[in-house]
Amino acid sequence: MTTEHHQHPDGDHQQVLAGGGEMGALMRTIDWGLTPLGPVATWPQSLRTTVSLCLSSTFPILITWGPERVQIYNDLYRPICGEKHPRSMGQRFNECWASALPVVGGIVDRAQAGQGSYIEDQRMFLDRHGYLEGAFMTFSFSPIRDESGGVGGLFHPITETTDKMLSARRTEVLRDLAVRLGDAKSMVQIGERLTEAYVTYELDIPFLLFYEFEPDARRVRLLGTAGLPAGTAASRPNPAYTPVAESACLHALEGEQTRHLNDVAALFDGLTSGPYPEVPQEALLLPIRPPGDAEPVGCLVAGVSRRRILDAGYRAFYEQLRATVTAAVANVHAYQHEQARMVALAELYRAKTTFLSNVSHEFRTPLTLILGPVEEALAEPHLSLSGESLKLVRRNTLRLQKLVNTLLDFSRIEAGRVNAHYQPTDLSAVTADLASAFRSLVETAGLTFTVACPPLAEAVYVDRDLYEKVVLNLLSNAFKFTLAGGISVALAACNEYVQLTVSDTGVGIAEAELPHIFERFHRIQGAKGRSFEGSGIGLALVQELVKLHGGTITVESRLGEGTCFTASFRLGRAHLAPEHVNAAATLAVTTLAVPEFLSEAANWVHEAPEIADHALRFGHILLADDNADMRAYVSKLLTARGWAVETVCDGQAALDAARARRPDLVLTDVMMPGLDGFGLLEALKADERTCTVPVILLSARAGEAASVEALQKGADDYLVKPFAATELVSRVSARLVIARAQAESLAHEQAIGKEAVVARQELHSLFMQAPVALAILEGPRHTYTFANPRHSLLIGGRDVMGKALLEALPELKDQGIEELMDSVVATGESFIGSEFLVNVDRKGLGLAEEVYYNVIYSPKRNGRGEVDGVFACATDVTDQVIARRQTEAILVDLKIADQRKDEFLATLAHELRNPMAAISMAISLLELVPGDTAQAARHRETARRQMGTLVRLVDDLLDVSRITRGQVALQLEMVDLASIVQNALTDSRATIEAREHTLSVTVAAGAFPAQADATRLEQVLINLLTNAAKYTEPGGTITVRLARDVVDGTAQAVLSVSDTGRGIPEDRLKTVFDLFVQVSPTIDRAMGGLGLGLTLVKSLVEMHGGSVSAHSDGPGNGSEFIVRLPLAKAAQPAFCTAIPALPRPAVARTQRILLVEDMVDVSDALKALLEYLGHEVTVASDGLEGAARILAMRPDLALVDIGLPGIDGYEVARRVRETPGGETLYLVALTGYGGPDVKAKAKAAGFDLHITKPVDIAKLTQAVDRGKPVRN
Repeated sequence: MTTEHHQHPDGDHQQVLAGGGEMGALMRTIDWGLTPLGPVATWPQSLRTTVSLCLSSTFPILITWGPERVQIYNDLYRPICGEKHPRSMGQRFNECWASALPVVGGIVDRAQAGQGSYIEDQRMFLDRHGYLEGAFMTFSFSPIRDESGGVGGLFHPITETTDKMLSARRTEVLRDLAVRLGDAKSMVQIGERLTEAYVTYELDIPFLLFYEFEPDARRVRLLGTAGLPAGTAASRPNPAYTPVAESACLHALEGEQTRHLNDVAALFDGLTSGPYPEVPQEALLLPIRPPGDAEPVGCLVAGVSRRRILDAGYRAFYEQLRATVTAAVANVHAYQHEQARMVALAELYRAKTTFLSNVSHEFRTPLTLILGPVEEALAEPHLSLSGESLKLVRRNTLRLQKLVNTLLDFSRIEAGRVNAHYQPTDLSAVTADLASAFRSLVETAGLTFTVACPPLAEAVYVDRDLYEKVVLNLLSNAFKFTLAGGISVALAACNEYVQLTVSDTGVGIAEAELPHIFERFHRIQGAKGRSFEGSGIGLALVQELVKLHGGTITVESRLGEGTCFTASFRLGRAHLAPEHVNAAATLAVTTLAVPEFLSEAANWVHEAPEIADHALRFGHILLADDNADMRAYVSKLLTARGWAVETVCDGQAALDAARARRPDLVLTDVMMPGLDGFGLLEALKADERTCTVPVILLSARAGEAASVEALQKGADDYLVKPFAATELVSRVSARLVIARAQAESLAHEQAIGKEAVVARQELHSLFMQAPVALAILEGPRHTYTFANPRHSLLIGGRDVMGKALLEALPELKDQGIEELMDSVVATGESFIGSEFLVNVDRKGLGLAEEVYYNVIYSPKRNGRGEVDGVFACATDVTDQVIARRQTEAILVDLKIADQRKDEFLATLAHELRNPMAAISMAISLLELVPGDTAQAARHRETARRQMGTLVRLVDDLLDVSRITRGQVALQLEMVDLASIVQNALTDSRATIEAREHTLSVTVAAGAFPAQADATRLEQVLINLLTNAAKYTEPGGTITVRLARDVVDGTAQAVLSVSDTGRGIPEDRLKTVFDLFVQVSPTIDRAMGGLGLGLTLVKSLVEMHGGSVSAHSDGPGNGSEFIVRLPLAKAAQPAFCTAIPALPRPAVARTQRILLVEDMVDVSDALKALLEYLGHEVTVASDGLEGAARILAMRPDLALVDIGLPGIDGYEVARRVRETPGGETLYLVALTGYGGPDVKAKAKAAGFDLHITKPVDIAKLTQAVDRGKPVRN
């Protein structure tokens, strides 16, 4: 139907279609007579009314009328029509919206039949912009009744919700993708999950391709595809790109910008995709670059739907899609980086664990060889080390020192704290000197040793100590792994470098190990060398030391043919930091580090196996250890007990020796070159000739886990280094006894008659004489069938024979002992417990106590090899455990004390610098103002006041020092504590008033007699009052109370000082009296304090037999300190021991004074002061000059400083007194040391008087007045 538009002159037409905006104007131009509706004049009133309502409505409305459903709509409906307008006005509804009829056709028909409908957010496809567009509408269809009562038309209000619905759908798509991709662990998984999720986003993205960029190959790799039919070029794993497609991907990746692709089908070989029949024509290429990456790592090719225009909202959705995938890729990268980091950490942990195991071995072996001889010496009456024992201790001390130095060097290098000093050095002489130190050792081992170090044309800048460590480490390494052939050392210039080469014909290094040879902690497993010893950081240290010189080090090696290390050092000094270069040349001096390396290497020279020929009847022990000192030491311990000891240097030699001659016991180290201890154990147990030989493992690995591992592998016992000699002997003795007991028990079952009885008696005798506690328990209830005297001592002498375990020792119930024995019987495996805690009555008094034992429970087998009991061996180690724990507690206390000391020193520096700063400024100001002004007097007063502060600080320090050393003696006298309180309040009033505090004092009636040192108690109260004043905000209240109390029949004075100040946290109340402790260091430092005051209070109160306690309800609630002191039973006459003052002469006397003082400022000041007082003063500046002048001029008075150069003041006094006539001279000691010991020492040296610096003028004047007058 075609509607004609032109001006219509019909007046009725104008009235009906009046208003209505643009659509009203359009309708007025239409000749409605040409439409099925006919002229407007013929329209029924119902149509007229509906049209008028539609045109004037502010809601989008369309009406249809008649069976042809001619449509009319208003201005707000017009956008829904799109490009169909204005043709759509007056057009038949079914013709205009043919594409929507599959959705709305039925609804329209129902409405036409009189049934209205309301539909929300209905999806439909509209052809309104030249393409079939997906849209969402909320609408209703209502019938319009005409004059006949029938349905004349339809009323169709509508709202488009496309933007809302698309936004919600796309948000849901992005949320679902984020969840799906959130736990992807690889780029491949991202591609797979994008493919799996296609059904959730196909309406917006008809197809999607996910590529990974391979920058090295400059190509992209397809990891995921969605929406493309299987078999198409683009959907295959390795698609056959057209050149245009691949070029587009690479261009977008390099540009990092979203690229719009047109004619997509041409790019992807006839592409068909998506949920709609229309083939996509557009796509967006979205590069993926996670934050932090320098370039894109991949891209998305996302198709654009033919049923939506690519507007801003659609583009924003694609950008959010890219952000979601980018986040997933970033998570994958983070996960992969974390996995790589975890692998690296695991490798580092493995290397660290290996290193700690090696270092533990390296520490424990020399510790054993040091502690053993020392313990033996302590057990001897003369308490001395000598001979081979002393040499053994020295060798192993050097070994420990080398190990510690190596660890410290490596630690300093890693921390960047190496303070190198590079000096021009004759490298040829130094290298030759270092190499020559190894010659004797190398040639003794049967190797050739070649050194080629010709003179160089110029000196080389090196740090001498660091270079020596390079050479010594390389030589030591070569000697360790060279068993035959020789070692060569060469030094030669090569272009701009000097090359040090250390080569050998040793065991060599496998090619796979070469890249790791300089890694820290790395050790080559199974490498055959002279020793297994080593920390695994020697070559890593060498590499770092060479790098510090700006050089490089390389290694060349072939397995079984030897190794060559080449270290290159640059000539000149331009590559070195100028501040570390010293132009002065150094001489070739023998290094102190050489003995450490030689001592360690000497232990690697293996002597021939030794076996003692004597005393074989007492046991044949095979000892395997790669450390010569350890072999010698253990062999000495065991042969001293009468056992025959055969020594070998590694596991293979031990296995050969055991097979050649079966030993009674094998004692082997775990860590040895070649065949280690565990390998030896396995080989012995696998050989029927040696499978029953008991094996004791020696190891540096401590702990239950190590013991369990050893037992599970078949060891009979496990001993941790360092071990006590008695422990080793006891374990060996117990194993030999048990082994012999097992052998003789088997022989007993086979023997008959008297021989069996004799054998049993001998076995019993051996058990009875064993130096450890032994017992045998048999049967299901573990009944005692044997217990030796040592076992009886451990259980208080109780009779246990014939009794079950828990019957004989009921206190063991529920302690797991019976269960352990059950396990030994059931599994046939031994149990070794180190420091095993048991509650046992070991004194026989009926009281169980905690006891620690080293225990061994071994299976007892009968003649048929069946386990029918348990051998129990125990050693009481309670004292050792307690001692160790006490030591550990002391270490913790020392650590806390050290921390407090550091805090105290920081505070002390602050407190000392404050008055010193004030004094310094006062002196500077005195130099600027006239001396007789009020301003100068104020500055002098400041200096005197701050000097008093310094003196008080020093006095507090000295008091604490004397008290902690027990050097304070109280001057006791009968005093009234009320008077002491009054005096202290008087002295503290200025401090309290300066802070504007209110002071409340309550003293109970009557006297408070006490035997006390009045000065010290005043010091206690002043400290408490000062503390309260400092830590209470200005305007606070301080309360002092003195009352009486009776505790346990003893009368006490109770003195309390409380305040309304900052209070004390609960966790600080227990430590508030500790030395150096401050409640809040920051606040205390601001208020001024060293953390000594309360320590002095506590110490002085306790010296008076009293106590002091602190109470506080927490920060902000003030605090209270309560002092309790014992009162005297009855008042006694007061007494004192004050020294009467010397009478002061009425007329000043001029004295001849000799001042011996090395500090010029001090001597000038004292000389000026004494001359001002009218005396003649001569000055000497050191001890020798002072002694000579005293004897020459014989002054009336000699003031002598103690700390003098040459000879000290004590020696000056002694020389004067030893000279005839010198005994009458008047000598005064002048020193900054004021302790009682110093005064006693001064008196013993011959001084008449001791004056402490800073000098008090009154005391100095009194001392001068006591001298002999020259003239009045």
